[in-house]
Amino acid sequence: MRLKLMVVITLLSSIGTGASAQSISTLWKARGLDAGRELERIQEKLKSISEKDWNSESASRTKCEAMLESAFALHVIEEKVVRKSEGSNDFYHLILSGGESGAFDIAYVYEKQSREPLASRIDRLPKDWHLLFLLPGKVQVIVPKGCVFQFDLKDPFSPQVLIGK
Repeated sequence: MRLKLMVVITLLSSIGTGASAQSISTLWKARGLDAGRELERIQEKLKSISEKDWNSESASRTKCEAMLESAFALHVIEEKVVRKSEGSNDFYHLILSGGESGAFDIAYVYEKQSREPLASRIDRLPKDWHLLFLLPGKVQVIVPKGCVFQFDLKDPFSPQVLIGK
């Protein structure tokens, strides 16, 4: 009986370990699925904007939201592009298109075994885009004649669109 109990405990603990090993990836995929649904809502909203209002602050903000949600959606449709593994670390990227001037890429780094967040880094910054570090642990990304995004360097799931103009 004691041996069976030990085997069950060992199996349960290994199942738990497997679940935690998947948890970061699962969180990113779940956020990507949410982004897909949000992009459908945004697309309908954009279709309803008249040509006269296309450059309004409200329309611009909606376009910025679409950029941000597209970055998360890549975790479902192009996982090989946004998830990398190197040595003892896993990297999850949020990539925003800057059009002809390149792409913005912020990577969140996790330790493979513990699944603990280690760091974040900016891998690419399009020409004429700027970074602003005003608040501890946050970076604002300023897009010329466009959006201002704020990213939490510890929590990848809470970026904000501050201005869409």
